[in-house]
Amino acid sequence: MVNGFYHKDGITPKTKGYFVNNRPNGPFEKYYKDGSLKEKGTFKKGHYGKLTAYWEKGNIKKEAYFNEDGKRDGKEIHYFENTQIKLEMKFKNGILIDTIKAYYPTGELRYTAILDSLGREIKNFTGSQAIRDSLTREINPRYL
Repeated sequence: MVNGFYHKDGITPKTKGYFVNNRPNGPFEKYYKDGSLKEKGTFKKGHYGKLTAYWEKGNIKKEAYFNEDGKRDGKEIHYFENTQIKLEMKFKNGILIDTIKAYYPTGELRYTAILDSLGREIKNFTGSQAIRDSLTREINPRYL
């Protein structure tokens, strides 16, 4: 892998990966300032294929998949720092579909809903409007 950019110290890599026409292509890694792994993934045509993000202490923060258009596609799981699952959801071509589940850091279920193929909520099993609003902010693609 080729070192891309460095943190301000000029020694610790910020990114490592391959580039084709100034776009990431193939294995790619991002690092925190202390040199620990922040994200690891595979790029295809300048977009992530698979992305694994890490907390600074090394535990997995998020696992996600993207299609060749850069849209989220497949199962996505977010974790708390304590390694408990925070969110489980599924995307198809950038649209949140199927079942979404959110948990508290203790592992207790916080929210469950079933969504249709257009991402519209069909059935809300648990959770208040405030929880739904909070999840909407977290799931937003700009979060990535």
